[in-house]
Amino acid sequence: MLPLVFKHLTSNDLPAEWAKQLPKGQVFSVVIVTEKSLHKQSNLEPTDKSHTPLFGIWRDYKATQDVGDYIRLLRRSRFENC
Repeated sequence: MLPLVFKHLTSNDLPAEWAKQLPKGQVFSVVIVTEKSLHKQSNLEPTDKSHTPLFGIWRDYKATQDVGDYIRLLRRSRFENC
């Protein structure tokens, strides 16, 4: 998880307990880092998605064998009238 960063704070923006420990008239940045991740890590091993049924349906589709040609075909209608 990425830290949460608050920049350009003055002592008025901070909790009173913090502010009294810091020099007045300066600008501060506060970085908050969690001790424990909120996301549960999966125990599953990553798998190669190309062999799943979802991706497998495209494997034998002749129109997508050359990805570049297929994308140009899909986008052609956008640029015909330009």
